[in-house]
Amino acid sequence: MSNLLVTSGNKSTWGKNEKIFFLGEWCLDLNNLSHLENRKYEVLKYHWRDFNKLSKDYQYLDDLNEKLLIALMNKLNKIHKCNYTIRQWRIVIGVFLYHFISITWDRYESLKLLFNENNIDQTYIFDGNIDNLTSRDFDEFDYVIRTHNWNFIFIGDIIKRKFKNKIKKFTLIRENNISLKKREPLDYGIKFFLKKLYDKVLGIFNKKFKVVFSEHYLDFISLLKISFSLKQIPRYHYEFKKVFKSYDNIMNRDKIKLDIKTDNDFEQLVCDIIFRYIPQSYLENFKNINIYTKTINIQTRAIYTAIGHLHNDVFNIWTANQLNYNAKIFVSQHGGCVQPKLNGNFFHQEKISDIFLVWHDKFKNNHHKISANKLLKLKNKKYFYNKSKYLTIIGYEGFMYTCRAQSTLNCAFMKYEIKDSINFYHRLQKKIREYTKFRYGNYSSGEGWHNSKERIIRILGKDVISNTNNLLSAFKNSKMLVCKYPQTTFSEALNSSIPTILLFDNNYWKFNEFFNEAINILKEGDLIFYNSQDAANHINKYWDNLDDWWLSDKTINARKKFISICSYNSENWLEEWKNFFNDNL
Repeated sequence: MSNLLVTSGNKSTWGKNEKIFFLGEWCLDLNNLSHLENRKYEVLKYHWRDFNKLSKDYQYLDDLNEKLLIALMNKLNKIHKCNYTIRQWRIVIGVFLYHFISITWDRYESLKLLFNENNIDQTYIFDGNIDNLTSRDFDEFDYVIRTHNWNFIFIGDIIKRKFKNKIKKFTLIRENNISLKKREPLDYGIKFFLKKLYDKVLGIFNKKFKVVFSEHYLDFISLLKISFSLKQIPRYHYEFKKVFKSYDNIMNRDKIKLDIKTDNDFEQLVCDIIFRYIPQSYLENFKNINIYTKTINIQTRAIYTAIGHLHNDVFNIWTANQLNYNAKIFVSQHGGCVQPKLNGNFFHQEKISDIFLVWHDKFKNNHHKISANKLLKLKNKKYFYNKSKYLTIIGYEGFMYTCRAQSTLNCAFMKYEIKDSINFYHRLQKKIREYTKFRYGNYSSGEGWHNSKERIIRILGKDVISNTNNLLSAFKNSKMLVCKYPQTTFSEALNSSIPTILLFDNNYWKFNEFFNEAINILKEGDLIFYNSQDAANHINKYWDNLDDWWLSDKTINARKKFISICSYNSENWLEEWKNFFNDNL
């Protein structure tokens, strides 16, 4: 029986009767598992199962990121006949760069490990023009890197360049049989268009701002209050929402090489292929976008964003140009809780910011702690759990494909996360299970995700799924919350005052040592559990009398201390925000 290497979840590459060697857990798409019922297969053990290796790789990739950024600055300045500084190019291409080198390293290391341990007879590979599959901008790139077809094409490209002699036979898949699934257009609805009309009318008369707020994660009332306190009219700035269509005349990207001294085979690979995959917004369409941003008639002393800098090329190019006018950049966390030891973005946000606004105690020089933007909208400040009856488990959903080097739960361990959630459910008393609901984000059924919601339904039935419209509705419908991951949702849950615990396996989450005190505080208040049995025992014990635990002095003090350290939200937030902007402009 021959050995077939399968590199993605595209079942058309799975052959017929061969023994399959899956490159990673990402190949095991839920919708295709039935095709494996009579097949022999193995899944490669993930190279980042070893945290020591992950830590070492992270440091290497962090250093390489800086090395490549300088090389890209020089090359792109030459191509575009401009003189952007390293900070300006970091703002424009930094998010793409740290994603790209992490993705390339992850797939490269997986292939290296596979071929070191196994003999492979054949694999499927893409035979077509990759230029036709170039992403329009980072938004589109960020979408396609989580799809099976993009990863099939990308991994095949690496194999052809670096591991071709490791495989005896290649079966070609023609271009007309492979297409990249593009992001579906958003259905904005009437509310969006009314906001856009409001914004456009104000934009005609209002050109000067102390602070431009863009993709800020502030609810409208909070934005209104902050804007009025700064003596300016609130706007959404939809100028930055403009989408530039794909450029038809693709440059000969294979001829563009980075001028850099490479230290190993991997670095040479990155230099050889990065311009094959870099979005058009940084090459063919950069000039058009740059010209457009200069027509945006906005004068400002500062720019504030919580998410625009992480995805919006038009916004980032405009922002980079504003540095020429000495505008300050205030980037805010778009979410917060206990920070991972390895954050996956190599502190990109701190590096582009004059001041980085954080929810937690500061541990970097340009951190500034301020009331959390995303928590200002929480109106649920009353203890009212006794009006509800449900235990809501807020599940973690992960990508099938790893896109960043970070010390959080990744695709290789998602199957254990599902198993843990189900074990926890079965360890609850029957009377509690009858009122237990699972909630996952709306993205959980898309390609590139683990499809955790559907996996739960197939095992426990659809009746265990929460039918609330959004997260805050789920909060209001809950007597108690169980958060399965130590990120933003846990901060929101604690600030909602609904009884909440955190349940996760600490083998898969490694935190910045700065937050050790916060973790210990959660332990003191019985707010954190590392195994499903202990968490279930706690809920079984207190379910009928949650006051005995939630309103005890020990737990109240723990909640207050943790919120103060990790998800700060002051009652005097408006004065605090006003003073921050006035003091730093």
